[in-house]
Amino acid sequence: MSPSLLEDDIASQTSSMIQLSITNQQPLTLTTTSHKRNRPSSSQSTAINSTEQPSCCYIQFNTPLQSKPTDILNKLATALNNASIPQDSISPTLSSWAFPSTKVTDEKVSFITILDPSLATRIVIIIRMTFDSSLPTITDALPHYPTTSDVDTSSEPSCNCRIKTCPFYYGGMNIFSDNPQGLLNAQNHGLHLHHDTLISLPDDLLKNIGWTRCCPPCTHIYLSSNNLSHHRSECNTYSTHITTNSPTSDPTTSSQWAPLFAMCPDSHKSDLVDAISPLPQTQILLHFLLSSTDGAWNRNSQRKTPATTTTHHEP
Repeated sequence: MSPSLLEDDIASQTSSMIQLSITNQQPLTLTTTSHKRNRPSSSQSTAINSTEQPSCCYIQFNTPLQSKPTDILNKLATALNNASIPQDSISPTLSSWAFPSTKVTDEKVSFITILDPSLATRIVIIIRMTFDSSLPTITDALPHYPTTSDVDTSSEPSCNCRIKTCPFYYGGMNIFSDNPQGLLNAQNHGLHLHHDTLISLPDDLLKNIGWTRCCPPCTHIYLSSNNLSHHRSECNTYSTHITTNSPTSDPTTSSQWAPLFAMCPDSHKSDLVDAISPLPQTQILLHFLLSSTDGAWNRNSQRKTPATTTTHHEP
């Protein structure tokens, strides 16, 4: 066979094979789609919605420890109004948590809920311009709010926060100075960060960790006895509680008033009995006299001493 005929025969066979292959080949799309599983429409809509923005987010920013939530919210509301941002773009509540560094005792981290996440970046700028050194940051979660189960109720004396999930718990070791200023720092920390958790404790557990409630109906608690006494002197709730629950027994037989009766002259003991009344103001005064090292009667007796020892001579 001549070369030209051989080439023509090979070309003819190749063309026939290609044509047969094209005729029998299944489309690629059919092969691929034959393995797909049809999803219900509800599943498809879920996949689409998963790409949408979350319903809310949060902004954390630094604020002074003793600043009140209402003052922070009011100041922020004014700034948002001036920027023409709707008031309902944020939640009307604010939560706070301890500053992450135990070296900073006069600041806290406040959290605000942003109900319209599309405005979060603008609100961050407004917070930065409204609150000095606030360092606002967008976050997607709030810190764990402590419950009574998070409180270390052991009676071991310590100068630290008693909330075990708080950075200022410090592993149970001392973090506040063991002096009046350290006591005040620890008190401010508890009042402005953990007040609701602490007042939910029974009185015996509260006293076990160093705190004292003003009285059962009152929500004020203190570490400092001086602050407690000052509060009670101005607290109407405490006054009413004392009036209602004052004992009516004979004060002359009560150990509570024994020091006063011991230094009271016999001629005035009946006056003292009359003075011990259920009126809060009187009891506060009497408690003051009890704690005084120089009672009123002692001062009076000292004044009268020279007169009683002077000898009167007839001319």
